[in-house]
Amino acid sequence: MKSLHVVTVGISLITNFERERKADRRTALRQTAALAAFLQEAPRERSAELNALAGRTGFLDRPNEGLSVALVHSQTPEGRLAAAMIRKFLAARGVRVALLRLKGVELPAQTQADPQRLGRLATAGLRELRDKVHAHVLRRWRQEPDLHVEFNATGGYKAEVAVLYELGRFLRVPVYYLHETYRTTIELP
Repeated sequence: MKSLHVVTVGISLITNFERERKADRRTALRQTAALAAFLQEAPRERSAELNALAGRTGFLDRPNEGLSVALVHSQTPEGRLAAAMIRKFLAARGVRVALLRLKGVELPAQTQADPQRLGRLATAGLRELRDKVHAHVLRRWRQEPDLHVEFNATGGYKAEVAVLYELGRFLRVPVYYLHETYRTTIELP
């Protein structure tokens, strides 16, 4: 069966690299070859997004023909790099990958700016998340009406989970999540 998994991308790959290699953020962002090798060595342990996707689809253990993934990521250097590394990893395994770039979802972390302005921009970023994912899913359903769609809300931050959950309920598609302490994905009711 052909399937599309829409995956929010956080930076677990980068933070795991920093912790295990005792590297700072600047160093981690420059060592792309080392980061790619790090992911290749233990994808489930080093990427929350791949861990959840593998738990749900089994793509690391067996061929999963027809699997496609849309990676939803921020435009920060970390978000772009994490998405690029995961895209490369998936594409090497024959997975069709689309990248959906978002503006504004990372803005609340910028504490030096006006909080009200950042709040408005972050809200706009979450609307963009909803609208881009919705449009992507509708486009794919027009191309392949029987396409099975699921949302992987593991990566990113909590507000993104809420938006994907609401959109998943609206579209009647499963939304799943894997917390770092769980051993299996859970489908959100």
